[in-house]
Amino acid sequence: MHIDLNEAIKIHARVGRTRFGRGAKKRALKTAHDLRLKGDLAGAAVWERLAAEIDRGDGNMVRPSRAKHLLPSTPRSVSTGPGDA
Repeated sequence: MHIDLNEAIKIHARVGRTRFGRGAKKRALKTAHDLRLKGDLAGAAVWERLAAEIDRGDGNMVRPSRAKHLLPSTPRSVSTGPGDA
């Protein structure tokens, strides 16, 4: 199975968003900056594309649940098993 660069960037962006959340773009841009300082302009360009893809998102980002209103407003007692007080 062959994965081209565009697909690899999309995959890596999803992994970065999942693993690093809001910090993913910053990490990618730092790597791009470090590569540019070392003279690897092609590598820096790829990491900048990754940062742009992280920023763009793909609709599959994990979003916080909005189900808080479904929880009971008062805590219920929970049985811990036989012999609980």
